[in-house]
Amino acid sequence: MLECKQHDLVGLTSEARDIVSHEFDDFYIIYQPSSTETHVFNETTTEILNCLAHSSASSEYVMKWVSESIVSTENELDPLDIADAIQRLNELGLIDCFERENQ
Repeated sequence: MLECKQHDLVGLTSEARDIVSHEFDDFYIIYQPSSTETHVFNETTTEILNCLAHSSASSEYVMKWVSESIVSTENELDPLDIADAIQRLNELGLIDCFERENQ
């Protein structure tokens, strides 16, 4: 498994396309049939999956998209929190990270 870096491309795996999710207040219950695991995701993590639902994107684009999608009047999203969520999704096998050929 490749560790996601800032300039990598990220995309959903086939396992991510099969997940079942339910929203409860400010968290999401995600069932991953391929591993028979259930996860609890926050809005940030769920928005990363939403961003990648139609196509792969650079990790920078995902971070920007998620930051703009989650409007918080109290706190600004920390880019490190988004990067950590991307890495965790990679560890769970829900996204893949690909090195860009022409950096």
